[in-house]
Amino acid sequence: MSVGGREGVRGPSARAGRPLHDPASLAELHYRVLPAGELTAASADLIKPLVEHAATPGVAARTEVLNLLAAIALAVRSAGTYLENNPKEYPESCREALRVALPALLGLLGDDDPAVRAAAAAVLGELSWCAGDVVPVVRARFAGERAHAVRLALVLAVGHLLDAPGDGLDHERPRARRWLQRRRTGDDPTLRLAGALLARRAGRARALPTVVEALADAGPVPLPGTRLCDWLASELGADREARIAVAARLFQVRGGAGQDALRAAAAAICTWRSAAGPLLPIVAERLTDPDPGVRSAACHLVAVAGATEPERYADRLDALLTDPTTRVADLAAWGLARMGDERCLPRLRNRVLMGTSVFDVVQAYYPRHVYLFTAPGLYDVLAPLRGWAGRLLPRVDSALADADSFHQQRALAAVLRAWGRDAAPAVPGLLPLLESEAAEHVCAALGAIGPAAAGARHRLFRLVERGNSRVRVAAARAHWRVTDDPEPALRVLSEALDGELAVVALPLAADLGPLAAAHAGRIRAIARAVNGAGSRVDVARADWRLTGETDLAAELLLTVLAPLAAGRVGPATLRAAIVAAEIAEPRLAGPLSIAAGGDERLAFYGDWRAVADDEELRGYSTLSTAPIAALSSL
Repeated sequence: MSVGGREGVRGPSARAGRPLHDPASLAELHYRVLPAGELTAASADLIKPLVEHAATPGVAARTEVLNLLAAIALAVRSAGTYLENNPKEYPESCREALRVALPALLGLLGDDDPAVRAAAAAVLGELSWCAGDVVPVVRARFAGERAHAVRLALVLAVGHLLDAPGDGLDHERPRARRWLQRRRTGDDPTLRLAGALLARRAGRARALPTVVEALADAGPVPLPGTRLCDWLASELGADREARIAVAARLFQVRGGAGQDALRAAAAAICTWRSAAGPLLPIVAERLTDPDPGVRSAACHLVAVAGATEPERYADRLDALLTDPTTRVADLAAWGLARMGDERCLPRLRNRVLMGTSVFDVVQAYYPRHVYLFTAPGLYDVLAPLRGWAGRLLPRVDSALADADSFHQQRALAAVLRAWGRDAAPAVPGLLPLLESEAAEHVCAALGAIGPAAAGARHRLFRLVERGNSRVRVAAARAHWRVTDDPEPALRVLSEALDGELAVVALPLAADLGPLAAAHAGRIRAIARAVNGAGSRVDVARADWRLTGETDLAAELLLTVLAPLAAGRVGPATLRAAIVAAEIAEPRLAGPLSIAAGGDERLAFYGDWRAVADDEELRGYSTLSTAPIAALSSL
């Protein structure tokens, strides 16, 4: 990572040569410093170059870097909530690095760029362990500051720090409180709102009604690059009552104009299951808004959160199937599909499977608390529709024949894999694709179809004998599922388990079950070596299927499911729940039962997946038999 000069900080991969202003490089840097919002050993080492970059006039992405520093500081303040992935030394080393950087951060309050000044104030407002040094300087800057957004940022910084522990603020606190009170009763409506939010943060009586009342005159962009709805969500945090009340009020005030009120509602609904009750009817009123962007966002949220109430929302979505805005009509069809309403089928056949819809062949995944109203991928729309496979397969055949890219072929093969035996009529269209780049995914689809794909057995066997390594494993697995002949699969499994494809071959071992019992020792050796949660799930299922014993499987699955007790979900939690339901080991019932209770949504990804994944995880909250469709994807 290089620092300074006109190029500034580079992304985590210096070899890639992408400067920091490249969005992908910024995203990679954020993930390197705070993967899944957690501190790492690298976080403290990167603080100094990040501060140096932010303090260098003229370089790109200074405010974005300061936003990242604010996220690091917030993670340090919240370090007590972290689990075993964040040893104590991570927040301690970051705290010290930020303390060392304090003079440079305070100096940025005098920067020529008001956006930099505001972003620096946001960082300082998180440095509770430096509050005694920060608050007097920030208050002193306010009198000479003329930019409204920066004045707001300074007030917020002081308010956030006033309740910080330690002796450093004892002398300053009374004066700072009086200073904040003057800001709260002044003429600036945004500062009055900030004062109400800070009073709520401090636990003052009637603070929430005051916040709701103060929204009437608030502008839509109170801070540089920050919408009102996002600022409110940040300030209100985990206060469910406040978030719902404010989201409802935003539909009535100028600060919630356009899609901003919908974003606030989406954020609440994706955080708490109970938020849909009071907010979704208000959202549904926007389904007929004259602004197509508002209609689209409302339709998206109703499609996602209204799927469990088809009697209430299905007819309203059906009316949107003829909306002149393509995106609105496509999202309405998706919502009906999620509700199990067959009125979605004509549009799915005539647009989605004709390649003219908003549903891309590439799936998008966003961080947990991001809601961008993103259309789902083609796979996300079609994979759950196994019950309508017969009515959709003619169009799938046409789409397969026309598919001329790897991503198209992969997505369609994945849909057919999810449909399993019901996709048998698609086998002739899959066979030519065994020679394509998507061969590994086509093998998986044929294997899920099973004996009905017997016409592929000779081609699959040829791939077993001459395919590349990953395709060979996939072909061996499909050949076993299609022919019930274990010999080729056992041969490939034996070779793979002794090489670098050992983890890749675990699903094949699980499929073979007791037939591969001779490899149980090797599977257990892999169990001692793997670190990734997804690999632990694969090892758990393979060991159980080979041996019939549940001890090791339960131990491995518990390491993936245990964070549910703290309301935390990883990218492999849902897969672990599927396998736990299949194994039905009583020791796993406790973590899974957490998914059924409580109000907070349990999901790793954001946007619409926060709701959909939470609903699916709740389906495995009891140790019942996992659906065949779910197991076929393991």
